Amino acid sequence: MTDTYRALGFAFTIDGSEASSLAELLAPLRSVSGEAGIRLTVDRPEKLWKVLLDGSEKASYRSLPRALTGAIWQMTQKAIESRPDSLLLHAAAVVLDDRLVIVSGRSGAGKSTTAAALLDAGARYLTDEVLVVDSKGRVVEWLPRPLGLDVTSIELLGGTSNRRAGPVERPVRPGDCWSGPLPDPCTIVLLDEIGGPLEVTRPDRSAVVARLIGETFPDADTTQWGLDRIEMLTRDRRAVQIKGGTPTERIRAIRTP
Repeated sequence: MTDTYRALGFAFTIDGSEASSLAELLAPLRSVSGEAGIRLTVDRPEKLWKVLLDGSEKASYRSLPRALTGAIWQMTQKAIESRPDSLLLHAAAVVLDDRLVIVSGRSGAGKSTTAAALLDAGARYLTDEVLVVDSKGRVVEWLPRPLGLDVTSIELLGGTSNRRAGPVERPVRPGDCWSGPLPDPCTIVLLDEIGGPLEVTRPDRSAVVARLIGETFPDADTTQWGLDRIEMLTRDRRAVQIKGGTPTERIRAIRTP
């Protein structure tokens, strides 16, 4: 029987010569549902690795790690497209010390690096990509995709990397993922670029709202219902803005009351 996977509203199966590699990366998305969905394939029929959806080629790559990253990207886009009527927040999230931690950061700020460091510190994983926010400003769904780490991230986390290989997808075991109702206490973390001296500030709520609005699908500043959800999400929440620092220093700042 073919395993089914579900990413938000997107149901899919996996096949191809690298089905086992995809299955390891996507294990937290394995579903008990029998719905077949779209076929996500990574295969190498000739010299290049191919990523296909229902047999239609979407991209080709010279290396397997890049092909797997491309397959995860295709899956993520389909997951986002599956929720056109929901407010989706582009952020990482974990549960740490019985507290929901939402991490927002633009490209290069170290969002996935910080999420990986939080996992290494004992946090339970939700996502490094997408949160669904309901009409009451509550996080009600998330996408537990693998952590996308570039070579700089791997080195900051104390690992070794092949700079020619490019980014990699770090699998997250289902047992390391959060399940069940989320805790009510919440910290919202706004990240600026990683590296350099650590700077920690306490942004006011208007700054937090402004930052999160810029990280939503659809853009919350063009929809009143989206703005309302972000306003409710940030109400009475602890917030911290972090610039620079190592992953260890960032975790210490996040944990500091």
